[in-house]
Order: sequence, then C-alpha cells, then structure tokens
Amino acid sequence: MLIGISGDFRDDRDGPFYVYFNTGTKSFEQTPYLRKWNNIVANSDSNSARHVLCSEPVEPLPPEEKLKARLHALESKLKAIYTQRLTTRKEGVADELREEQQAWLKARDEGVNIYLAFAPKGEMERCRLEFLADVTAARIEDFQPVWK
Repeated sequence: MLIGISGDFRDDRDGPFYVYFNTGTKSFEQTPYLRKWNNIVANSDSNSARHVLCSEPVEPLPPEEKLKARLHALESKLKAIYTQRLTTRKEGVADELREEQQAWLKARDEGVNIYLAFAPKGEMERCRLEFLADVTAARIEDFQPVWK
C-alpha cells in the first residue's frame, strides 16, 4: 500500500514523504523508486510542484492488450468528465481548469519517465501503460466529488 505522509516532521521540508506499507509483514518499506520520489519532493517547492506517482506492481502485469483497453477506457472517461466540467464553468474558472489539466499532464509525463527508470527492461511498455492507467484513474477520482 502506497502511503504519503505529510506534516512538519522533517528538518528540510513539510511536504509529503512516501512509503509502502507491506500488509504481509506489517512493516513500512522503501524502494529505489520511492527514494527517488522522496528526493524529488524534498528538493521541490511543494506549494507549486505537482507530483504524479503510482505504486509499483506487486503482481505480474496483465497482457499489453488488456492494459491498452483499460487505459483507453479511462482516458475516454476522463475526457468526458473534463469536457463536461469545462462546459458548465464560467470563463475564468474554465481557464483555471485548463491550466490545472495542463499541469497534471506535464506532471504525469514526468512521473512516467521516473517510473520507467525502475522498470524491468522487457516490461517497459506494460509498465508505462499500467502507470498511465493508474494515474488516470486517480485523476478521475479527483473529479468525482463534483459529480456525487
């Protein structure tokens, strides 16, 4: 389980610190990927930087075609939600939403590059698809409270 811990507990930054909680061993763990993210977060302005990360797979990844289908369905859903939100907002708020979405897309692209740096060489494409699908699903969740 990926956990982001926030608060004033470190000398250098107040921003989040990421760890895994292993439900099998009931202990906290770090991986090279999370150490990289924690370094990035610690060295960025947490007020302006947006970070998009996802947990590393613990089970074998599904076949590429299944991952592509999942990503396509999630991207279609996100596009529909985003389009609807744009059309129901005032101009100034719509502009803010466009800027927020552009920032998210940039952070997503940076995040996938970091994620792939730790992916097994033969699994790069499946890892890329898994990452993009997971963060797109999380982005959809960001929009959900508006529609509930």
